Amino acid sequence: MEDKEWGSLNLSNKETLFRTLFHEKFRAIELINAVTGATYTPNTPIVVYSTEKHSLLAPYNEVAYKIMGKLYIFVENSSFINPNMPLILLKYLNDVVTLSVGGIEAIFGDTFAQMPPSQLYYLHTGAEIPKQEVLRLSDAYMKKTSEPSFDLVVNLVDLNYKRGKIASDSSSLGGYVYLTSLIQKYQQAGGTKTDAINQAVDTCLSENILSDFLTHRRKEIVGMFECQDERERSVFGDATAEERKHVT
Repeated sequence: MEDKEWGSLNLSNKETLFRTLFHEKFRAIELINAVTGATYTPNTPIVVYSTEKHSLLAPYNEVAYKIMGKLYIFVENSSFINPNMPLILLKYLNDVVTLSVGGIEAIFGDTFAQMPPSQLYYLHTGAEIPKQEVLRLSDAYMKKTSEPSFDLVVNLVDLNYKRGKIASDSSSLGGYVYLTSLIQKYQQAGGTKTDAINQAVDTCLSENILSDFLTHRRKEIVGMFECQDERERSVFGDATAEERKHVT
């Protein structure tokens, strides 16, 4: 994992669409503003955290930023809503926070490591309707206590194209949600995954949605979704979305 000033970040050759899209500075700030209600300007200094593959996060799309002394972590997926997301994010949050304070050396000292306040968001773009807006690690405790010694709070955000309103506040986020919804729609109509992706890209280009990104990256788009599929298979194998809910 690396702490990078913007502009020096190099993504791997195999990346998902979400991570590639929101590793562009102006889109990252759009994402933060749309989801959190912040009002950062496009020229606000921002740090992106480029991570090594985290096995627990393999099925998901994760991005982390530090901006104006605050840490924002976003995890996105379109499958089922996983109530264990606070537990999944524990190690990732630890790694990002460690970087944000200056590395391990800053922790083993005789003064407080200056930690940025952190906000975590779980972006759900699938069909399942969220039953709550917040997921807490303490909800999973076998024995409930009014004052747990440790807790982790993750904000659950509904970005389903037909229901979600937040995506309309960002052309990049809205475009991403629209594109992925089209892919699902065209696949359900009987098309192959590759055909559905290409048809969805054509539709977006004809409607001037993410046109700059899709025009520049057209040849890479199918590979980005293949990367996402590979990440999911690394954890779930060939299990369907419904079967994944019951993995033990």
